[in-house]
Amino acid sequence: MGLRDLFGSIFRWGPGATAAPATAQGVPLDFDLPLQEDTSQTSLVQRREAAAAGAAVRKAASQEAIGMGSFGVGLGIDADDHAYRRLTGNQGQQRRDLTPLQQDRMLEICWYLWEQNAFARRLVTLMTDLILGDGITVEAQDERIQDVIDQTWNHRVNQLKERLPEFANALSVNGALALTVAVNPITGIPQLGFIDPYQIKHIETLPDNVLVPDVLVLKSLPGQDEKRLKIVRENPLTMKLEGEVIYRGINKLPNSALGRSDLSTLADWLDLYDNYLFAEVERLNLLSAFVWDWKIEGADETKIKDKLKTFPKPRPGQVFAHNEKEALEAVTPDLKAADRSEAGRMLRVHIAGAFGFPVSYLGEGDSNRATIEGQNDVLMKTPARRQKEIASIVDTVVRFTVEQTTGKNPALFRDAKPAYMIRMPEIAAKDIARAGQVLTSVIAAMDVAMQNNTASRQLAVTVLVAMLKQLGIEADPQEILDQADVDAEERQAKLDDQMAAQAALNPPVPDAETGEPAAA
Repeated sequence: MGLRDLFGSIFRWGPGATAAPATAQGVPLDFDLPLQEDTSQTSLVQRREAAAAGAAVRKAASQEAIGMGSFGVGLGIDADDHAYRRLTGNQGQQRRDLTPLQQDRMLEICWYLWEQNAFARRLVTLMTDLILGDGITVEAQDERIQDVIDQTWNHRVNQLKERLPEFANALSVNGALALTVAVNPITGIPQLGFIDPYQIKHIETLPDNVLVPDVLVLKSLPGQDEKRLKIVRENPLTMKLEGEVIYRGINKLPNSALGRSDLSTLADWLDLYDNYLFAEVERLNLLSAFVWDWKIEGADETKIKDKLKTFPKPRPGQVFAHNEKEALEAVTPDLKAADRSEAGRMLRVHIAGAFGFPVSYLGEGDSNRATIEGQNDVLMKTPARRQKEIASIVDTVVRFTVEQTTGKNPALFRDAKPAYMIRMPEIAAKDIARAGQVLTSVIAAMDVAMQNNTASRQLAVTVLVAMLKQLGIEADPQEILDQADVDAEERQAKLDDQMAAQAALNPPVPDAETGEPAAA
């Protein structure tokens, strides 16, 4: 059963446009009546009658303004619906999220691809393998801060070393990652939990800024209120992270809150490639099939049936003896089918390229090592971008941990330095030989430039630092210059000491005429 048999076409989501509210034509909507100064009973009755008449006119105007709803059927909208706005939207801001039905359908399709399509799963796991590699490490300057980070990292539930690849796969398949944080009231160590994006109803942003997700709303069960979780973000007053759930969405526009899966735009193509491979295997089965054609001249139908009953299935090496009136021949079908491997390669190139990978990463055999290494400089940009997104999630978890633990126990962390560094693995191995050759040439060129007074010492060191960065070595140009001056002074002092010691062992011989020591 193919993907279309289960879900239909991926891109044809169906009619989902909601009709915009119409405006009443020729009906005044402002019913503010001037109040009379007379406060008598008669005046009060008149005002009540005027208010009732105004309400009736507003109801009629609203009913006329409401046209046909989505899918061409009446929606039965309340009469005062025009006075409300969407809770999850910003005033005057067009949202670019999928409808709830479309979002749920996307999640179901992409989960199906993850479970059933080997090519789709390999695309996701290859991205995870590239960006995580041997794992992520977090290093803090203070031992106390390092201890609380390690406690969070190795928590019996968190187990971030093992779960980070799972989180990266889930982020790619679902287009979003939601992790609840339950803070220990004593130690401040957070315990993480996972929310399936299928449980998310919508994301509410700040009313005046669609870029800031504020509340994650979960779907509710019948008879229950929907659950609302505060998304972890920085409090502008305390400058600390606060909230109940860490949320990240990918593959979205700035005015979208819910993310899109990496597989959503490729779902149809992955399904076509899967069906293509099944069809090719079936074709190969047909091409490998054969039948025995036994030709018997002059035999009637009864005689042919009797011979077939006594004729055993031929075995390898078996001898078939016959006269000139019989012939036995193995016949294979001639389907007149040309080689269709180029169609399969076309699909692979399209899918892999859209995902950000060359086909050489997916088992293509016509690429040599030089071609693959030449592609790394450009093609590693896509995994590098995703690595930054994962690093941002890790940074939120670590910063939230540090701020919660130091806030719960300020006496234990007095004068503690909260600084830390997240070290992400190298996505691609550096070509040390090529970088070393280039580095040697650059250093020689900078030496010549300084001798010719065409480059300063500061510029030469800056260029050297840029080259070291290609080898994964971070350095500060000013620190290199300062250390070089210190080393030069130490070498000069050591040389002076050596010369003084040599002079003491071999004092100069006095001149015979003047009696003064001879010049060195």
